[in-house]
Amino acid sequence: AMQTTSPATLDLRGAPIEGTIGLVLANLAALVTALWLDWPPTALLWPYWLQSLVIGGFAVRRMLTAPRICTKGFTSNGRPVPATRAGRVSTATFFTIHYGLFHLVYAGFIGGSGGWPAGMDFWATLALVATFAWGHANSYRRNRDAEDAVPVNLGTVMFLPYLRVIPMHLTILFGGVVLGGGGRWALLLFTGLKTASDVAMHYAEHLILRREQAGTPAER
Repeated sequence: AMQTTSPATLDLRGAPIEGTIGLVLANLAALVTALWLDWPPTALLWPYWLQSLVIGGFAVRRMLTAPRICTKGFTSNGRPVPATRAGRVSTATFFTIHYGLFHLVYAGFIGGSGGWPAGMDFWATLALVATFAWGHANSYRRNRDAEDAVPVNLGTVMFLPYLRVIPMHLTILFGGVVLGGGGRWALLLFTGLKTASDVAMHYAEHLILRREQAGTPAER
């Protein structure tokens, strides 16, 4: 008997909405915590930085364990990346090194602006990161349901986390240079940039999954 996989089988419309609510609440919690503990705006960069590492960790996990992968349009040094275990490992390794170096540089900026949080600030930072990781894990599990039917493009998975680097870079530049790194307006700027980035990447992941699914031929 012939079996087909229809694009309507996997309805991803609910996942972005639920995930968006979680992301907005997580970032709102960070803002409220910063106001409650009277953090300077630069202190919010630490939970943002750690959350970026969470995103990178899930990306590596996805590269290595996604049920099905493809590498259409994805090249390295001018050569197509193979859709094999070796391709997974090489892509994950390159991403880990490159993404890690970016974050080492940002850690230097952040540490130079205010050091590492201590006492209650330290535990509040860990709580914010744990909350974000829990929400992202739920989103990750939803995406894995779709990946059983749709191959994951390794190039797409590798580049999406870099959306975290852009708002962090803008935060340092505009928050530090334009606003002088202080005040509640800077806190709102930091939170707004971070929230916009989270929501954008969340929707991008689901839109790409839906587009790739629509272009996947029916299986027999």
